[in-house]
Amino acid sequence: MRLQEENLRLREENRQFKAAAELLSRIVFHDHAYWEKQEDGSEAGPFCSSCWSDGKLHRAQINYVEHGEVHFVCRRQSQ
Repeated sequence: MRLQEENLRLREENRQFKAAAELLSRIVFHDHAYWEKQEDGSEAGPFCSSCWSDGKLHRAQINYVEHGEVHFVCRRQSQ
């Protein structure tokens, strides 16, 4: 029973690592934010660079545009 539980735990851990690695392969950084490459070639985002450095992917919101440069804000970071 204990080996079965450990096997299940390890399988779940392995699944999570594979999912994280697959997500990491789709994430790119440009224009001061992270973006997720989609299968059709488009990009979803922007995502907060501070949150992603913590291993979390949270959408950032456009705060303002100045001199053609977009500035983002993360509501999680401002709480």
